[in-house]
Amino acid sequence: MNTAEGRGIARRKAIDAQEESEEIGERVADAKKDNVAKGIYRGGGRPFGYEADGITPRSLLCPECQATEGFVITVVREDHTHDDGPPCPITAVTVACPNGCGTEPVNAPGSEAWYLEQVTRAIVDGAANRSELRKWHAAGVKTPARRKRNPDDTRTEPKPDEWTPTTFLKLLRRPRNAGLMEVDGEIIGKGAWPAIVDEETWQICEAVLKNPARRTSPGPTRKYLGGGLYKCGLCPALAKTRGRGTARNGSVYVCSAEGYVSRNAGAVDDLVERVVIAKLCSDAPVAAQAPMAVPDTKALAARRTALRIRLTALAEAFADDEDSDPVEYKAAARRIKERITAVEQEIADAVTAAAGASSPLDDFDRTELLWPYAADPDEALTWWRETYPLEQRRDLAAALVTVTILPAEQARPAG
Repeated sequence: MNTAEGRGIARRKAIDAQEESEEIGERVADAKKDNVAKGIYRGGGRPFGYEADGITPRSLLCPECQATEGFVITVVREDHTHDDGPPCPITAVTVACPNGCGTEPVNAPGSEAWYLEQVTRAIVDGAANRSELRKWHAAGVKTPARRKRNPDDTRTEPKPDEWTPTTFLKLLRRPRNAGLMEVDGEIIGKGAWPAIVDEETWQICEAVLKNPARRTSPGPTRKYLGGGLYKCGLCPALAKTRGRGTARNGSVYVCSAEGYVSRNAGAVDDLVERVVIAKLCSDAPVAAQAPMAVPDTKALAARRTALRIRLTALAEAFADDEDSDPVEYKAAARRIKERITAVEQEIADAVTAAAGASSPLDDFDRTELLWPYAADPDEALTWWRETYPLEQRRDLAAALVTVTILPAEQARPAG
């Protein structure tokens, strides 16, 4: 490097190294494009729920012969007459038992695929993803082993890690779970691997998790029973709580619209819960309000799939037509995407409605409340509040009674 010739040689070597690096990058990119066109695994770290090949689920079980290895995975493609051009799109991926059993294999209990299937169905049934994540932590379910970079740029040995709320959410929304291939955030078709959950269930789960109305943090802790539940006696609005700090009367229920009423929150809750306990302990049969009708999620999922197919067909038509107008394509694609978003919102709303359609009385055994109530109603109220959380008591109150807040009498008592 002390002479012009030496510096020239160093520059040429650096240029050659840069060229070789770029060629390697181009070859890798071309290989990944080919894999995308074929619908096969593009490489990388082992996906959770699958073996290192990215194709074989981890793990399968034949319910009939109890086989756990050697399953035959077959990729079915569209039947086109021409042989040139890119491979035909994948229409289905089948899995057959190595012993020739006709029974469809299932995810083996306790395996990664089984845990992923169970949590997806739990989310569809209304479970919270953070509570499901805690179950995974308790069961010892961890991420696939990965190398980590040390401060000195060396790499550690591959080791699994705990799931975080962020990585757990990304896993649940991964299209691969339903056997779909995603490229740059867009689903382009089926992949060459078996689905861990069926596409309809995954679509519903993904729509629920995408719902902006879904609560992602606990938020303020509820202190009183009737906020947003009790009704104003002078208008159609619901009641809300309003704090008075250290004032003598404490928090009150007020009309959420015009402030027509104002009643002591603690006193109202005492009265309401005593009535609820009395109804639960009475000899008369307890009947909850009829559940609301729930939209058909299967039909909604089918609409969403049809819209995605239309979006893909629109993109293919735009790519094949050299005279097509990009502005018209973008406008048409935007309209379809807006309809997909609307259907996803309907799916999320339907799942939320289904979760609330069951009666809170289904999980309540009123016989355990009879003993303290028979001894002393005041003790029963104390036991009731110590035993059942506020949200469960609120659900029971909503199912059994309708509470209307009326204005307090303004006149002084006689005498």
